[in-house]
Amino acid sequence: MELLEKEKSASLYRFLAECFYYPDETQFSLIKELSDELIGLDNKFKLEDIEIDALQIEYSRLFVGPFKVLAPLYGSVYLEEGRKIFGDSTMDVMDIYKEESLKVDLKEPPDHISIELEFMSYLISKEVECIQCGNVELSSSYFNKQKAFLIRHLEKWIDDLFEKVMSQTENIFYKELVKSVKDKVFNDLENVYSN
Repeated sequence: MELLEKEKSASLYRFLAECFYYPDETQFSLIKELSDELIGLDNKFKLEDIEIDALQIEYSRLFVGPFKVLAPLYGSVYLEEGRKIFGDSTMDVMDIYKEESLKVDLKEPPDHISIELEFMSYLISKEVECIQCGNVELSSSYFNKQKAFLIRHLEKWIDDLFEKVMSQTENIFYKELVKSVKDKVFNDLENVYSN
């Protein structure tokens, strides 16, 4: 993969991560800004057509409650017996972040979809830095970490999240968002990390 493609991939993971946070005015402005920065993104989201109030209501209905969370955004809910948060898979994610010396004092559990997508963006950005510095060994290490993280975590539960969102909403933004994440994860596993 060319350097520009890697940078684009990191930006796309970051954009997708930001879309899974609550869309208040500031967050929605950031999403628009990141969308504009993505080079060659087939923008299916049509952000200018979105009413932020409606998006906030749908976000809350799908991902927050008030009574039942229709589409939980935490890997452990899909990976752990009893659909519990902060299970072994959450601790595994936290350990992976700590191995990278990343701060794990987060507002959300570390296996929140946004945090896992941001982590992929981070790993790809670190690989790009290493390539630019000529450190082939370290760049290869970051590449391998990306593949391992997708296989150990996102690949295992993104289908379940996709099914939940697709069955629980008619909102085009969230349908396109979860489809884009699923497509990105599986496309990367098939075409980027298949060796």
